[in-house]
Amino acid sequence: MRFINLQRFAIGTYGNVFADVRQVMREALNCKATSMILFHNHPSGSLTPSSLDISLTKKFLAAGEIMDINLIDHLIVTDESYCSLSATTDIFPD
Repeated sequence: MRFINLQRFAIGTYGNVFADVRQVMREALNCKATSMILFHNHPSGSLTPSSLDISLTKKFLAAGEIMDINLIDHLIVTDESYCSLSATTDIFPD
């Protein structure tokens, strides 16, 4: 496994951001990626995944399954730490 690309797809407000699943998956396909890791920050400092974080992760998992692109993890980062949704939720396949 090797790192291919780091791409910023959205800049949001303090409490909201819109991430376009199609745009992200298009970039993954263009890079010929077979897997990817998503990450975003929580400026509030909270490491708790929001319902929108969970919903978006499920969309990426479903899109990745169709396109044969494995979503390895979705990370929430703060100035102090991070949260791995694959380690802390049951939404990732075993």
